[in-house]
Amino acid sequence: MFSVRSRCLTGPLVKYAGLFGGISAVLLLFLGGVFFLARQGLMTYCREDVARRLDMYIQERPADVVWSPEYLDRGDGLYGLGFIRVTSSDGQLFFSEENGVEIDFDKIINIAPGLSATWVSLHGGERHGSWTFQAKTISGSLRVQAGMQHPHLVTLYHGLRRMILAMGVAALMVAGGLTFYCRRISLHSIKQAEHSLTTIAAGGDDRFGEDNSELRPLYALLDRLFTQNRYLIHTMQESLDSVAHDLRTPMTRLRSVAEYGLRKDDPEKLAEALSDCLEESDRVLSMLNIMMSVAEAESGTMRLNLEQVQLSATINDVVNLYEYVAEEKNIDVQMDLESDIFITADKTRIRQVWANLLDNAIKYSQVGGYVWITNRSEPEAHVVVFSDNGMGISAHEIDRIWERLFRGDRSRSEQGLGLGLSYVRAVVEAHGGEVTVESWLREGSRFEVRLPL
Repeated sequence: MFSVRSRCLTGPLVKYAGLFGGISAVLLLFLGGVFFLARQGLMTYCREDVARRLDMYIQERPADVVWSPEYLDRGDGLYGLGFIRVTSSDGQLFFSEENGVEIDFDKIINIAPGLSATWVSLHGGERHGSWTFQAKTISGSLRVQAGMQHPHLVTLYHGLRRMILAMGVAALMVAGGLTFYCRRISLHSIKQAEHSLTTIAAGGDDRFGEDNSELRPLYALLDRLFTQNRYLIHTMQESLDSVAHDLRTPMTRLRSVAEYGLRKDDPEKLAEALSDCLEESDRVLSMLNIMMSVAEAESGTMRLNLEQVQLSATINDVVNLYEYVAEEKNIDVQMDLESDIFITADKTRIRQVWANLLDNAIKYSQVGGYVWITNRSEPEAHVVVFSDNGMGISAHEIDRIWERLFRGDRSRSEQGLGLGLSYVRAVVEAHGGEVTVESWLREGSRFEVRLPL
């Protein structure tokens, strides 16, 4: 098992970078909202201020003489307005109390008489100036247009805009820089992992670079995967070593039968030889398939098609299948099963477990013996028990019956591969259960399978 430690700070930095990026986005949205509301408020104030002053100017003058020069000095003059422009069908008059307005007089008189707008520039009419215009129609074709500048408010607006833009740019630069930095660190960890994987794949040292970041769960998962694969390969190698001797006999027999068939010209002898070859090949394939299943179960890679099944129904199916085999040996198979017990299991594989246990019980029981099958529910497990009065298992062999290809001295008189009980234990453990055995020589055996609720 290889190390997965590191001094990299990728996890906290990435977390803080993401947090700061989110805060920056919220801050930018907030500043943008504040800027929009401030701009609208300032423009509304300027528009209402000019409209109010224009109303005061109009209310103090008769409608028919509001544009006469002799009423220019009546009341408070222009009430702070920059200019008053009166337009009628006879012409237009322009009043102003500001000394500098005449400089832009040519531009002002070219503005549309009915224009009402905020923060207009006299240079082309763009919305980047400080003039606010308000126009009203008094009677008929008589129009009055007022204009006023609010330079202090426009200056405040531009200052606020520059400040928000500067804050936004600064926040983006900091967030971008921190994100780039964290990205480089995270890529460093990934590259380090890639280098370690390349080294492992090439058959080198099977150790990751040290890492304490949030990549550690990934490294731990890879560590577990490699460990399982290594154990699977080791198990398969052991299986191949163990099966080499047992395969030699059927393969030698297969070759001998084939040679015998080739030397005979009799079609019946040739057909018999081919039948024997087919039987031997099936036996070899069965042995290999079972060994692969056992290796998968022991390495934790066996795939189970789990579903809710009735426990007694799976046992009944197997008993019905072995009914004739039991009758041939005059074995009495008895059952005492509770029908309301349901388990979550792979239906096919759990049937194979019962089939192996029942086959062994019948195979190694004496003629006229019995096999007793019961089940029950306990607080933490469902229990199935197979009991028989067969030859039993000796004390020095009982711990080895779960080994692949192991066959006891007395069991060699019966045909078998020595893989049944190892397959039983592998499948039961793959379901999260356990199987135990008690045996008394020449008195019988008792196998107990416990499956989780």
